Amino acid sequence: MNIIFKSIAILLVSILVGSCAYNHHKYTYSYDLVNKVESPAYDMVYADSNLTARFMIHTTAIYMRLKNRSDTVLKVMWDESVLIIDSIPKRILNSSVRYNDRGLPQVPTVIPENSRIETYLTPIENILWDSEYDDKGNDKGRWRVKELFPTNDLKKHNTMASIYENEGKEFTLHMPIEVDKKKKLYEFRFKITDINHVVY
Repeated sequence: MNIIFKSIAILLVSILVGSCAYNHHKYTYSYDLVNKVESPAYDMVYADSNLTARFMIHTTAIYMRLKNRSDTVLKVMWDESVLIIDSIPKRILNSSVRYNDRGLPQVPTVIPENSRIETYLTPIENILWDSEYDDKGNDKGRWRVKELFPTNDLKKHNTMASIYENEGKEFTLHMPIEVDKKKKLYEFRFKITDINHVVY
C-alpha cells in the first residue's frame, strides 16, 4: 500500500468512524518472513541444513514449528531469546511454560534428530493478571495477554493513524540455538505487509 493510497484509506475509514455507530473498529494484519525460503505450501518458512522453521503470527503470539534436519541434537535457548519490536528486546515465553512461572528461568528445549516441536511465543511483558475480588476478598481475576500490535482503534483518529503507521514495520525473533554443542544465533525477520480495516 503506497503513501497516497494509505492516506486515502485513512480518510475513508475516518469518515466511516465519524458517521457510523459501530461497536468495534478492528484491523487485521498481514505478515511476511523477510529471510524465508520459497515454499509451495506455506508462506513463512525458513530453512537451512540444521532446521526448518515455519511461522504463523496471531494477534497475541507467534506460532512456531521447528524441525531438526541435522544429524545431531538441537537445543533452543529460551532464556536468551527475544522478540525485538521498535528496537526494544522483549523476553518471550514459550507455551510449554505456565503463565504463573513466566518470571522463572526457562529450561532449554532439546530437539532430537528428525523430530520437531510446536509452540507459541509470547512477550512476557504482555502477559498480565487482571485482579477481581469477590465479597470475601478472594482474587477471582484472570490472565490477559496484550496484542503484539493494536487491532482496535477505540474510535480514536490518532490511534487509527498509528495503527496504519505499522505497515512496513519489521520486527525480529532473535533465537540462539545450540547445534552440535555450538551456539548459533538465528534471526527470523518479519514484516507487516498490509493492514485492513474491518467493521463489526
